[in-house]
Amino acid sequence: MMRQFTLAITLLCFVALGRAQTFESAATSAKSDLAKALAELSELEKKIADEKIPLARQLNTLESEVIAKRREHTDAKRLQDRKSVNLGKLKAEEKAFTDQNDYLRKTLLEEYIRRFETRIHASEKEQYQSIVKTARETNENPSSPAESVFTGQLIVVQAALDRLGNLLGGHTYDGTALNAEGIAERGKFAMIGPLVVFAGNDGKAGLAEQLRGSTDATLVNIGPEHQAGIIAVT
Repeated sequence: MMRQFTLAITLLCFVALGRAQTFESAATSAKSDLAKALAELSELEKKIADEKIPLARQLNTLESEVIAKRREHTDAKRLQDRKSVNLGKLKAEEKAFTDQNDYLRKTLLEEYIRRFETRIHASEKEQYQSIVKTARETNENPSSPAESVFTGQLIVVQAALDRLGNLLGGHTYDGTALNAEGIAERGKFAMIGPLVVFAGNDGKAGLAEQLRGSTDATLVNIGPEHQAGIIAVT
């Protein structure tokens, strides 16, 4: 474009000179102008080339920064997504753990304790009622820590397991039984399988049964001939 412009100027100058100059002088002037224009063009091209190199470097630097920022954004978004997934997973695990704990304390273990209460002999209630009461009251208290609830319930479970072991070989324990007059007498029980006998501190002995309408063990006299044997095993 610069060359075309220079040529046009030269032609105009040539026409303007007209007859005042000879063809040779006009040609010489045109050559001079053309050479000058070409020199200016060369200098301009060199200047553009010199400026193009740092501009290219700056452009490369900016592109690298853009790529780095884009990578940082991608990594940050990926980390945020991962945190969101992990948080959701943790919440789901926490809910599952809470549901499992609620099932254990409110359903499974509570039902086990309830059945344990109904299966023990009336004479055994005295030795188990304290731990059963503590476990139940702790479980029913909304402010009770889960650890305290489970501790109380597991104490009852362990007592139930120990009781099963005692049933196999038989065992004795202190307690109270009602006599024929309905008066509570202290003494000692002996449990041998399903059979429970009682020997009172007053010397009376017999079977220990839970009679209808009573929640306590009652001494049932089975005859003086068995008293000595009952006293011996208790």
